Amino acid sequence: LFCCRLHCFLGGLYWSNIEYVSTGEGDYSKWLGKDWKPEWKGSGTIVANHVCWMDICFTLAYFAPSFVSKKEVRNIPGIGLIAMAIDCVFLDRAGTKEEKIKAAETIENRQQENEKTGRSPVLIFPEGATTNNEQMIKFKRGAFSGLHSVQPMAFKYWSLNGISPQNDTISMFHFFFGMMSAFTTLHLKVYPVFKPNAYFWQHHWKESSGEQKWEAYARVVREEIIAKSFNFSVRDDVQMEDKFEFKDIMKGKTKKKE
Repeated sequence: LFCCRLHCFLGGLYWSNIEYVSTGEGDYSKWLGKDWKPEWKGSGTIVANHVCWMDICFTLAYFAPSFVSKKEVRNIPGIGLIAMAIDCVFLDRAGTKEEKIKAAETIENRQQENEKTGRSPVLIFPEGATTNNEQMIKFKRGAFSGLHSVQPMAFKYWSLNGISPQNDTISMFHFFFGMMSAFTTLHLKVYPVFKPNAYFWQHHWKESSGEQKWEAYARVVREEIIAKSFNFSVRDDVQMEDKFEFKDIMKGKTKKKE
């Protein structure tokens, strides 16, 4: 845990604030009924927007979760061993439809186990990729398909010289330049556990328009809680795959069009 905090400090994170929010967007009575009361424990899943590598180091230092990660991380020297030691769930993000269904089942099984045994929660970044600290892209279904409870969190970074720590689409030179950013700060908002109930499905599920239950669940968590935390704009026209295509362009690679 000390190493995680040190890594954030060396990366330029000099100040952080963790705020527990149960008012405003953190008041779920609109979604779960007037009898709703905030609960802070009991969920086996944390969901959050994903800005940069600091998200992982910071949450490890203060919340000690495991993570849902791309399978390639297992083969990264040093990092792969750490990922296995903290019991990460490894998935193939570019797999076939059948593999993606299996991945969702793997996540659901972990969620069930966490809730039953009190095992450390698994942190899922539902966007599937890092974003730009100002916008949020579409959520994937994995964290929501089993309709298990989640605890939302929201990351917001600020740097004195305007350099955002989000940097995984640019060269390593710019990566280290970003690490030298003067006085980067992090404001993390932590919200109560959200568990859809009968009131939620009756009043907020757009079943008549063809919306699936997991989509209603993900929509409210993304648009009404996390996005409103720091007034992030929501992009429905951008997905994880678009981010990967952009990375290939930035790195001078070509991608076959299907």
